[in-house]
Amino acid sequence: MHKSRIKVLLVEDNPLDVFLVQNVLQNIHHGIFEMVHVEYLRDALTQLQQSNFDIVVLDLGLPDCNGLETFNRIHALFDHIPFLLLSHRVDEKVAIEAIKSGAQDYLVKGEVAFDILPQVIRYSIERKKSQEAIKIADKRFQTVFDRVPIGIALINSITSVFYDINPTYAQILGYTKHELLQLTRLEIAHTDDKQDYLDKVEQLAGNEVTSLKSTWRINRSDGSFVWVDTSMVTFDMQTQEDPCHLCMIVDITERKQMMEDLQKMTEHSNTVREEEGKRIAREIHDDLGANLTVLKMDLDWLSKKINDPILVERIQMLHKLTGAAIDTTREISKKLRPNVLDNLGLMGAIEWLVRDFEKQTKIECLLTINVDDSNYLDDKSQTQIFRIIQEVLTNVKRHAMATLVKIRIEEINGNLQIKIYDNGIGITSKQIHNSVSYGIRGIFERVEQLNGKFEVNGIPTQGSCVILSIPYKI
Repeated sequence: MHKSRIKVLLVEDNPLDVFLVQNVLQNIHHGIFEMVHVEYLRDALTQLQQSNFDIVVLDLGLPDCNGLETFNRIHALFDHIPFLLLSHRVDEKVAIEAIKSGAQDYLVKGEVAFDILPQVIRYSIERKKSQEAIKIADKRFQTVFDRVPIGIALINSITSVFYDINPTYAQILGYTKHELLQLTRLEIAHTDDKQDYLDKVEQLAGNEVTSLKSTWRINRSDGSFVWVDTSMVTFDMQTQEDPCHLCMIVDITERKQMMEDLQKMTEHSNTVREEEGKRIAREIHDDLGANLTVLKMDLDWLSKKINDPILVERIQMLHKLTGAAIDTTREISKKLRPNVLDNLGLMGAIEWLVRDFEKQTKIECLLTINVDDSNYLDDKSQTQIFRIIQEVLTNVKRHAMATLVKIRIEEINGNLQIKIYDNGIGITSKQIHNSVSYGIRGIFERVEQLNGKFEVNGIPTQGSCVILSIPYKI
């Protein structure tokens, strides 16, 4: 003990017991204990109000109070002080109730030698300190639990029953805490997310994982639903046989709505751009291209009518420049909106794109198409898929340093799957997640609009592989 003296209040009306306690505390352990003795409960209350004591040694059979009532009355007013109870009766039920009510120990006179009293007093004081420290920690935890701006719930992993819920959790879902405690987590899960929720919780219950994250919808009390980012970790309650988990949620409904709005805006922007590109490409092809063609023909005719070598040479140069302008016009028109996409459909357009890429880059391309047609895809989806493949090939051309590209298109489980492999230097994870990799970001945005999946993998010196999977019926 760090304290030089332990101040003890002895509440005892039996002179012999008082003598025995005084003897062991003040004579045998002289200088360690300072003892104050009273015979009545009312005097004990007065002493506790006037002085500070480290412990109260209390007899349960006093003249002005008897039994557990003695302890309950004094403990209700001074519950911060450890109490050591003395009784002449062997009553296990009373002893258990006393300990549950806050007493540190229960000693039966005549069965316990008073010479162990100093050790029991020290133990009782230290035990009380530990209990008070736990109380403080519990209070701090409860304060954090109640005030943290994250929804937290303690849930049974087998039955989905709520054990505890903080105010933020209830607020996010629009319920009162009492209402949620009458429900289960499964009951308020959105219909489309129930199975995924069950699968994830089963992993926790089976100790396959100790934590996981997901994004789900939860039905609110008003009939609407809220999107929540959810983190779950296993939690040992000790008092429960069933496995439990701690669930933390953050409301992302507004963010989700903003993302959906942004996606719609992007989709609309792409549609407008494609339509505008189609219109401009048609005008370039039909008007500018036609005019340049007529000009080229006239220059060719004119060169045959003039005999002056200098003028003929000049006309031939203009004829050559006009031809180059026609080629440039066709190239611009092709980039704005390839006619083959309208005339040949998606698969034909992809074949043309690959052959044109092979011709321009001299990179060998192996194309395998195991799909009869793309009639299940609407025009907008076909355009998106064409642009995705176009962007992938552009990245191969700019960065891969490849000599071979393999493209395989097939239908797998109702999805149109497109695999593009190159034997180049291999894309890195840093490049994939680079915030300025606009090409890849654009691909992911287009795939998201198609409700599809897009994977990019690269191995240094061994090349890269992208896999595009799109639901066939869009």
